[in-house]
Amino acid sequence: MNAPAPQGGSLRDAFPAVVAPEAASQAAAALGIDLHATLDSFCGRVDLYEHVLRGVARESVILPGQVQSFIDRGQRGDAHRALHTFKGLVGTVGWLDLADRAADAEKAVGADQPDAAQCLAALAAALQAGQPHVFALLGVLRPLAREQAAAAAARSQQRSQTAAVESDAPAAPTTR
Repeated sequence: MNAPAPQGGSLRDAFPAVVAPEAASQAAAALGIDLHATLDSFCGRVDLYEHVLRGVARESVILPGQVQSFIDRGQRGDAHRALHTFKGLVGTVGWLDLADRAADAEKAVGADQPDAAQCLAALAAALQAGQPHVFALLGVLRPLAREQAAAAAARSQQRSQTAAVESDAPAAPTTR
C-alpha cells in the first residue's frame, strides 16, 4: 500500500518506482528516450505515458502532410502552431532529438527561412524512421499499463475494505 506523500516531499515520492521491461527500454532507447527518467516525470503512470505516446504516434502520421498543406495554402501561422504543439508533445514523452528537429522546423517555417523545406524533410524522415520504434514501445507498454491499473484497483479495493472495517468498529470511549 502506498502512503501519501510526506509533508514537504514531492508527489513522486507517493508513487512506486516503475521497472519497465527490457524490451520497452530498448525500444525507447532506439528513439533516444530515457524511459525510466520519462516515466518518473509521469509519476510512474505508465497508462498516462502510453496515452500521450499514442498521441505522438497519431500525430507523427498526420503532421508532415498537415504542415505541408498549411504552407501550400499560405497558412504559415497554422503550420508554425502545429509544429510548436508537436514539439511540446514529443518533448513530453522524452523524444528529445525529434523535439529538436521539430523546433528547427518550427523556427524555419515561422520565419519563412529558405531552409524550411529542408527542415521539414528532416523532420519527416526522423518521424518515418522512428515510427516502428514508437509502435514497438506502445506494444510493450500496453500490458504494463494494464498490470499497473489492476494493481492500483486492488490497492483501492483493499483501502475501501479496510475503511469499511474501521467504520464498523465501535468507537473508542472518550474520557474527560
